[in-house]
Parts: sequence; C-alpha cells; structure tokens
Amino acid sequence: MDLMALLREKVEDRFSVLLASLTESRTFLRELLHRLFQREPGELGNWTVRPQLPVEDGIADIAIEGPQAFAILEAKLDAPFTEGQPTNYAREIRKRMEQHPQINALLFLLVPSSLIPFYENSARDRLRESKLDVALNMISWEETAEIARESAKRASPEEAAFLSAYVSLIESYVGELVRPLTDADVLMSRGP
Repeated sequence: MDLMALLREKVEDRFSVLLASLTESRTFLRELLHRLFQREPGELGNWTVRPQLPVEDGIADIAIEGPQAFAILEAKLDAPFTEGQPTNYAREIRKRMEQHPQINALLFLLVPSSLIPFYENSARDRLRESKLDVALNMISWEETAEIARESAKRASPEEAAFLSAYVSLIESYVGELVRPLTDADVLMSRGP
C-alpha cells in the first residue's frame, strides 16, 4: 500500500470517529437513526454508536445498535476496498440476523455522493461473489452533513457549533479533495 492510500484510510477513520461523536447530540442522533432505519428510533438512551468495531476479519468504521436494530457503516472517501471488504461486514450483518431474527440489521456504505455508483457497483459485485444475502444501502457524506445542518437549527448553541463545523469540514474536504478514481483504483477494488 502506498503512503497516500495509508493517509486516506486514516482520514476516513478520523471522519468516522468524528461522525460517531456527533451522535452525542440527541437531535443529530434522532435524525441519523430516522434516515438509516426509516422509522422513529424511540428512546435514544437505548442506542449505542461505536466507531471502530472489531468484526471477523476487519474493523467496522461505525456500528449502531439499538432496540431491534443494528447497522454497520463502512466509510470511504476515495480509497478502493481492501481485501475482504465489504463482505466481512456483510458476514457480521448475517450473523446478527441469524442470532436475532427479529432484528433489522443493515449494511451501509458511507461515501461521497459523486462516487456512489462506483462503490455501489464494486460492493455489489463482491457481495454477489461471496453469496451473502445481505442488502446493501448507501448514504453519502453530504447527507450526513445535511442532517448535521438541519440538526444544528434545533440544537443547543454548543452542539450547533460542533454540528456546523462538521458541515464545513465535509463540504470542503469532500467537495474539493475527492479525486476521480483511476483505472488502477478500479482494478484494485475488484480484488484478486
């Protein structure tokens, strides 16, 4: 792996931790959960958000767990999938569904909106090859920024400042620094 790829992964990790920390704002957490699970989340004290959750053969960027619900968010900015991604997260989702059939377990890719087609197609190919029957969902970094922007309008002044700073960060980083994927990136994303 080259130095630039290593630096990108670290930025993705940092952004994931930052996004997870935003859930300390109840307003943001409620809106994010509503977007992910398409329902009212109920009592927010029953939800946990964990960055960097160890799973078999990897580390999930963000895991969200609550009453009858579980989600893994795999964050990407412009780095290709590493070996085993996202099938290792799909296995974790499948395991949770088998252990708790009543649970709504979801796998999300969190990517820049301009790269959704690339990541979605690449992930679907990998999931199809793995024969894992897990639905793939997409959410963009820009959507999380919009949730933060709307939440800031109803948040405390301290929370609003933090949420607004996140919006600015995402708009500047995702809007300006995401480069088009090269042919080499596409080949790498397909795996061996």
